[in-house]
Amino acid sequence: MGSIVVFLGCLWCPIRSAGARIIAFAACNRVGLDYAERRPSRGASKLRLSPSLMLVLLLVACTATSYEVRFALMEDPRWVGLCAESASHWACQLRAGLGWLIHMRVLAWSALCLALLAFFLPRRTGWWLAALGLLLAVPALVLYSASLAVFAVVIAALRLVRAPRAALTIDHA
Repeated sequence: MGSIVVFLGCLWCPIRSAGARIIAFAACNRVGLDYAERRPSRGASKLRLSPSLMLVLLLVACTATSYEVRFALMEDPRWVGLCAESASHWACQLRAGLGWLIHMRVLAWSALCLALLAFFLPRRTGWWLAALGLLLAVPALVLYSASLAVFAVVIAALRLVRAPRAALTIDHA
């Protein structure tokens, strides 16, 4: 699963964000892919990325994408003017739908619910739900729902760094 996400990150470079290109370049180098041609490079070894490293890469890419959406679509005066005149353009419809998601705080509530659920679920299920909650909380933080999303980030982060239960037991023998 991890190598698929990294490979998709390598294909993600048409995004205008310089941060996204840097992440894609670093991800391609990490798994042994040639960034320019997106094919396996010579001498590439089979490298498996840890879930924590993949989460960090996805968080950086998610943050870069969220800022790109915020500043290029939501706050750009060209789109504001175009969408005020005619709302039939696909980007204006996307902007309007995203505006409703922001207004209703759907991303923030989803992230908070996932983080709370993950906090009480054991093992890998809880870890993956916390990771998903964190990935939803980052766009909510960037896209004007910081009051709820900050709690989701804290709860999800606490769940992600929690030690496994076996490591918490103390042997008094």
